[in-house]
Amino acid sequence: MVNENIIDKGLNELATKSFVKDEIHRLELRVEQTKGELTKAIFWAGLIQFLAIVASIFGIINYMLHK
Repeated sequence: MVNENIIDKGLNELATKSFVKDEIHRLELRVEQTKGELTKAIFWAGLIQFLAIVASIFGIINYMLHK
């Protein structure tokens, strides 16, 4: 009876370790995917801000030249 409990406990620990390793691997993949999405979002936000600044500078220059 005692040996069975020790063996069951050992198998449960192995199953738990395997589960934790699988979860860590799944989370690492999710983090990598999120990094890519976040990088794209930052790039597009920066590009839009840059275009807005350039357009406002052109607008100011256009206003100064036609006044």
